[in-house]
Amino acid sequence: VVFLTLMSFAGISFGLDWPFYVGLAVAAGFAIYHQTLIFKRNRQQCFRAFLNNNWLGLSLFVVIVLSYAQFLTA
Repeated sequence: VVFLTLMSFAGISFGLDWPFYVGLAVAAGFAIYHQTLIFKRNRQQCFRAFLNNNWLGLSLFVVIVLSYAQFLTA
């Protein structure tokens, strides 16, 4: 929750538009999914969440790149 909150503050401070916040919502969905995986602290599920964490980072990376590409074309 802290990470997503700080990312939203970063988006506000850099003046990013709505695509960033859509990607942030997707990242929040991945974070919720990870929480459901690790809830029972099963070793295999925790490892699965660890391996799946790259999708959260990818979703944020893509929207940041798209937001800056939008700035370059404007």
